Amino acid sequence: MIDGAFADYLCIRAERCHHLPDNVSFRQASLGEPLSVAVHAVMERMTVHAGDLIFISGPGCVGILSMLVAKMEGARVIVAGTAKDQLRLKCAKQMGADIVVDISKEDPVKVVLEDSKGEGADAVCECAGVVESLDICWEAVRRGGTLMPVGIYPGKIHTDFNKITMKELSVVGSFGYVWTSWQRTIQLLAERRVDTEGLISHEFPLSQFDEAFRASSNGTAMKVVFNPGMS
Repeated sequence: MIDGAFADYLCIRAERCHHLPDNVSFRQASLGEPLSVAVHAVMERMTVHAGDLIFISGPGCVGILSMLVAKMEGARVIVAGTAKDQLRLKCAKQMGADIVVDISKEDPVKVVLEDSKGEGADAVCECAGVVESLDICWEAVRRGGTLMPVGIYPGKIHTDFNKITMKELSVVGSFGYVWTSWQRTIQLLAERRVDTEGLISHEFPLSQFDEAFRASSNGTAMKVVFNPGMS
């Protein structure tokens, strides 16, 4: 939780480091942090069974990695995003999402209900951190299902909290990761069970800081990586 990592060298306490196996590249491991967030949410905080239907709202890096972890657990996954998420939705589909939904063109709740024969998703992950996304999740989850807010909201929000009572839902929070999340993440990378490189669209040297952040913010990039070894 400190600034200063965009540098050629970084001093950190040894007990805060994890050993990277020889068969895991720095490029693969560069997304270890968001993958640890997904691992903590889907594997450690939420119960996913083979054959479950999982709905993920928000196709950002954490959303797509959560999709990959859920798929690894044997779930069927629907990923939804907005019209601005075309690149991300395409990436999600290419990386294994069973269905992707552009909510500007389709009703995501209708898609979920049709795919689940009217039941709804067994679990939903709200990964956008937007109230409208959460409202969709309330409707998409089945009665007795699980809702997991992973996205962080900018402040207090207004939503229909009665859905928890009326649908007898379990709401499970997940914030960041713990030590075991990183251990599982490194093992998954070592066993090639999760493809993080598929999310990397751009790689820049530290000297092209402005270009990197421009690509990240204007929607032309999926995930941008800084490589201090590049010139």
